[in-house]
Amino acid sequence: IEDAITALFGTSTGTAVVPANPETDSNPSPQIPSETGNAETDLANAISDMQKAVANGKKALAIGDFTAYGKAQKELEDALARAMDAQKRLNSASTIKITPASFVR
Repeated sequence: IEDAITALFGTSTGTAVVPANPETDSNPSPQIPSETGNAETDLANAISDMQKAVANGKKALAIGDFTAYGKAQKELEDALARAMDAQKRLNSASTIKITPASFVR
């Protein structure tokens, strides 16, 4: 049996191939950009990152890679939190504050 396996796969059953550094991710995710200070830009970046995370999650599910799917879900959660923060900043920036001094001319 071992000879047949070696003929098919090029290796014997007695050896296992272990990556040199299993901690290293061969397909690292892109770094999440920090807030730019501009709420509109931050919101656009977060939405783009959400779209990428959804696409990555679909690809992972298609091949049955649940580790990658979990990673994509985490990226989606992070991007959603950044989008909500940016939206909150946009809403607070458009709030008009009326004070008694606003009526003095």
